[in-house]
Amino acid sequence: MDIRFPSEGMELHSYCGLVFNMPAELIPERLASEIARVGHLSLWEYQHFTNHEHPTIGEEDYAAELELAQGWATALQSAFPDKRFVVEISPFDRTTWYQPLGDAPIDDEEVWELYSPPVCMSGAEMKAGLLEVFSALKTGEGGVGAFTEQQKANFKARTARRGPEGVCEKCGSDQGFSEPTVERAHRGVRMMNCLACEARVVHSTRTIRDRIGF
Repeated sequence: MDIRFPSEGMELHSYCGLVFNMPAELIPERLASEIARVGHLSLWEYQHFTNHEHPTIGEEDYAAELELAQGWATALQSAFPDKRFVVEISPFDRTTWYQPLGDAPIDDEEVWELYSPPVCMSGAEMKAGLLEVFSALKTGEGGVGAFTEQQKANFKARTARRGPEGVCEKCGSDQGFSEPTVERAHRGVRMMNCLACEARVVHSTRTIRDRIGF
């Protein structure tokens, strides 16, 4: 996956006190187009969306998201030592940053969400899925809505477990798992061991937020 690490792709510029990762001349035009599109604009939510990356999606190794978050924190603090930022990690999903404006969240989430292993699709399966969509649109049989429901059913069928419920995706055993523990290197991830093969797998996750410049 192509990840824009700070040393390779960040163009940090300030506009009216706000920091954006884009060329300075594009900031007013981009903001104006967003306001025209949605009718209102929460600036921290806009930053949250435009700055996000998916360094670990489809994988269960959180090292890349920690590296990306640390790189962003270093770059932001170096470029704007007098400003405050929040670097957010939703484990195995997205990593982003924003300025804590208005009601922007700055604390870790308290609720843990049970984790389900990612569904891996081959190139052939993705191609077949697109052909089904085009066929449904062309013939009018079911349409995209029916196709989406089928995809959801396929996802559930191919997901081995949810938290401790289900079989181990490593060995297929239903003997269960150990009690989960929070990872030392990542406070947003709880892991557990399969009682059959002793593989260490993800139990649950929560969104965490690091404060920069507070």
